Amino acid sequence: MSIRMARDRGLLCPQVFCDFCKLRIEDAKGGNFEYRVDEAAAPMEPVFFSHKRCSDSLRASRDPRGMWYCDELWLFPVQLGTSLSVDLKKAEVAANSL
Repeated sequence: MSIRMARDRGLLCPQVFCDFCKLRIEDAKGGNFEYRVDEAAAPMEPVFFSHKRCSDSLRASRDPRGMWYCDELWLFPVQLGTSLSVDLKKAEVAANSL
């Protein structure tokens, strides 16, 4: 599983792991989230997480059908929060107070 709960600076928090090398992605600038789409641009399977250096290998290890879409990992929590109707400013304030 790509996202697991783990301790970080004394707090339990979700951490992201690369689906190819299985190591933790420690900096969002060094990671991607990726998914395949069919000819109609409909998602075909779950989202994968990868280090940028592992992206090509991850794709090569998967079913070659469809086309891959990829975005930088820092964008994932923003898009997820938006899809869940999270007040991102309120969430940031709450997270910084932990």
